Amino acid sequence: WITQEGSSFCYLFSKTRTTWQDSKLQCNAINADLVTIDSQQEQNFVRTVARGSFVWLGFTDLRTEGRWIWESS
Repeated sequence: WITQEGSSFCYLFSKTRTTWQDSKLQCNAINADLVTIDSQQEQNFVRTVARGSFVWLGFTDLRTEGRWIWESS
């Protein structure tokens, strides 16, 4: 787990490759969510820590195909 300075959030960057759905289920199992990017600062933090690795976000079009929303909204 990694924290961002000045933030109350913790981030888990896993090296295990899974599908978006499996990643979401794993987060939910520990009462967590896939990341929602709320600011440029947070985007820069995630990008820097991930170092070019693949990252799943809580951004989805599951409800309506082609209409992307943050799951937290």
